Amino acid sequence: MLPHATAMLYQPTVPPTGQRQAIEIQIKWREVLAQKQDFLSVLSHTTGHSIAKLDKDMQRPLYMQPLDAIEYGIIDRIIKSEKHEDVKLIDDIKSPEQWDREAGIRTQPIP
Repeated sequence: MLPHATAMLYQPTVPPTGQRQAIEIQIKWREVLAQKQDFLSVLSHTTGHSIAKLDKDMQRPLYMQPLDAIEYGIIDRIIKSEKHEDVKLIDDIKSPEQWDREAGIRTQPIP
Protein backbone atom coordinates (compact mmCIF):
# COMPACT_ATOMS: atom_id res chain seq x y z
CA MET A 1 0.00 0.00 0.00
CA LEU A 2 1.27 3.49 -0.72
CA PRO A 3 1.97 5.72 2.31
CA HIS A 4 -0.84 8.21 1.62
CA ALA A 5 -3.48 5.70 0.48
CA THR A 6 -6.58 4.67 2.40
CA ALA A 7 -7.92 1.12 2.58
CA MET A 8 -11.63 0.54 2.91
CA LEU A 9 -13.29 -2.66 4.06
CA TYR A 10 -16.99 -2.89 3.24
CA GLN A 11 -19.60 -5.48 2.51
CA PRO A 12 -20.77 -6.28 -1.02
CA THR A 13 -24.00 -4.64 -2.06
CA VAL A 14 -26.91 -5.72 -4.21
CA PRO A 15 -27.04 -3.63 -7.40
CA PRO A 16 -30.02 -1.29 -7.86
CA THR A 17 -33.16 -3.25 -8.58
CA GLY A 18 -34.78 -0.95 -11.12
CA GLN A 19 -37.62 -2.78 -12.83
CA ARG A 20 -36.56 -6.32 -11.88
CA GLN A 21 -38.96 -9.01 -10.82
CA ALA A 22 -38.94 -10.09 -7.16
CA ILE A 23 -37.46 -13.50 -8.04
CA GLU A 24 -34.56 -11.82 -9.86
CA ILE A 25 -33.85 -9.67 -6.81
CA GLN A 26 -33.92 -12.75 -4.60
CA ILE A 27 -31.51 -14.62 -6.89
CA LYS A 28 -29.12 -11.66 -6.98
CA TRP A 29 -29.31 -11.33 -3.21
CA ARG A 30 -28.34 -14.99 -2.78
CA GLU A 31 -25.39 -14.51 -5.16
CA VAL A 32 -24.16 -11.46 -3.24
CA LEU A 33 -24.57 -13.28 0.09
CA ALA A 34 -22.52 -16.23 -1.23
CA GLN A 35 -19.81 -13.81 -2.43
CA LYS A 36 -19.78 -12.15 0.98
CA GLN A 37 -19.38 -15.50 2.73
CA ASP A 38 -16.46 -16.40 0.44
CA PHE A 39 -14.90 -12.97 1.03
CA LEU A 40 -15.27 -13.33 4.81
CA SER A 41 -13.72 -16.79 4.70
CA VAL A 42 -10.67 -15.55 2.76
CA LEU A 43 -10.28 -12.50 5.02
CA SER A 44 -10.59 -14.64 8.14
CA HIS A 45 -7.91 -16.99 6.86
CA THR A 46 -5.50 -14.20 5.85
CA THR A 47 -6.06 -11.77 8.76
CA GLY A 48 -6.66 -14.23 11.59
CA HIS A 49 -9.84 -12.40 12.64
CA SER A 50 -13.05 -14.33 13.25
CA ILE A 51 -15.77 -14.22 10.63
CA ALA A 52 -18.08 -12.65 13.22
CA LYS A 53 -15.62 -9.78 13.87
CA LEU A 54 -15.06 -9.21 10.15
CA ASP A 55 -18.80 -9.26 9.47
CA LYS A 56 -19.36 -6.70 12.26
CA ASP A 57 -16.53 -4.49 10.96
CA MET A 58 -18.03 -4.59 7.46
CA GLN A 59 -21.49 -3.37 8.51
CA ARG A 60 -20.32 0.17 7.77
CA PRO A 61 -17.31 1.06 5.61
CA LEU A 62 -14.14 0.71 7.69
CA TYR A 63 -11.43 3.13 6.53
CA MET A 64 -7.82 2.42 7.43
CA GLN A 65 -4.59 4.31 7.02
CA PRO A 66 -1.56 2.18 6.05
CA LEU A 67 -0.39 1.42 9.60
CA ASP A 68 -3.94 0.51 10.64
CA ALA A 69 -4.28 -1.77 7.60
CA ILE A 70 -1.04 -3.58 8.53
CA GLU A 71 -2.23 -3.99 12.12
CA TYR A 72 -5.62 -5.26 10.88
CA GLY A 73 -3.85 -7.72 8.59
CA ILE A 74 -5.19 -6.74 5.18
CA ILE A 75 -1.88 -5.47 3.78
CA ASP A 76 1.68 -6.73 4.12
CA ARG A 77 3.65 -3.52 3.95
CA ILE A 78 3.82 0.12 2.97
CA ILE A 79 5.72 0.89 -0.22
CA LYS A 80 7.87 3.92 0.38
CA SER A 81 9.57 6.14 -2.16
CA GLU A 82 12.96 4.50 -1.70
CA LYS A 83 13.85 2.05 -4.44
CA HIS A 84 13.06 -1.55 -3.55
CA GLU A 85 14.75 -4.30 -5.50
CA ASP A 86 11.72 -6.58 -5.28
CA VAL A 87 9.04 -3.96 -6.01
CA LYS A 88 8.51 -2.41 -9.43
CA LEU A 89 6.95 1.01 -9.25
CA ILE A 90 5.38 2.61 -12.33
CA ASP A 91 8.19 5.10 -12.81
CA ASP A 92 10.71 2.25 -12.62
CA ILE A 93 9.03 0.56 -15.58
CA LYS A 94 8.41 3.51 -17.93
CA SER A 95 9.28 7.16 -17.82
CA PRO A 96 6.44 9.72 -17.84
CA GLU A 97 7.46 10.73 -21.35
CA GLN A 98 7.26 7.11 -22.52
CA TRP A 99 3.77 6.73 -20.99
CA ASP A 100 2.65 9.92 -22.79
CA ARG A 101 4.20 8.87 -26.09
CA GLU A 102 2.57 5.42 -26.00
CA ALA A 103 -0.78 6.95 -25.04
CA GLY A 104 -0.60 9.22 -28.08
CA ILE A 105 -0.29 12.39 -26.04
CA ARG A 106 1.69 15.01 -27.90
CA THR A 107 3.53 17.58 -25.86
CA GLN A 108 4.40 20.96 -27.17
CA PRO A 109 7.49 22.78 -25.98
CA ILE A 110 6.80 25.86 -23.90
CA PRO A 111 7.96 28.99 -25.80
